Amino acid sequence: MKPTIYIHHTGKKNRGRYLSHANAFHQREGYPISTFGYYTFYQWFIEPQGKIIQTRREMDPDVVYKDAHKNSISVCLGGNFNNEFPTREQYKALSLLFNSLKQRYGINHFNIKEHREYQNTFCPGLALPRGHFAQLFVYTQYNFFMRELNLLLIKFQNLLK
Repeated sequence: MKPTIYIHHTGKKNRGRYLSHANAFHQREGYPISTFGYYTFYQWFIEPQGKIIQTRREMDPDVVYKDAHKNSISVCLGGNFNNEFPTREQYKALSLLFNSLKQRYGINHFNIKEHREYQNTFCPGLALPRGHFAQLFVYTQYNFFMRELNLLLIKFQNLLK
């Protein structure tokens, strides 16, 4: 079964300390420490500079939230997207992560969900329309496909020379 990818935001502006604040919050909430040394609920965290950090094993059974997160992977972007947008670097990093998850699990845009789809919250932010990240996944996959197609065309042209 393909996992569901849940997208979150930290909901706070923390002047570059997004992961440490999220980690401290989840530690206070009683989440167990991961094999990577983090307490966060998320398996992946993307800082505003685009740095991708794995904080838990994918589909970690220690962080199942009711039935919503069984067979799921949670990704959090550092920032408050109620009044700002993810950075260009975060979008690039998320695109790379989406492509990696697609290759490993065969996910598609139907597998991309937002926190607000299973709980009464604004997460991942009011500034982003519903379905924003599923659309980003489709756009990302189209761009990867077009890049591969262009590479094949170049190889084919070189064969004809």
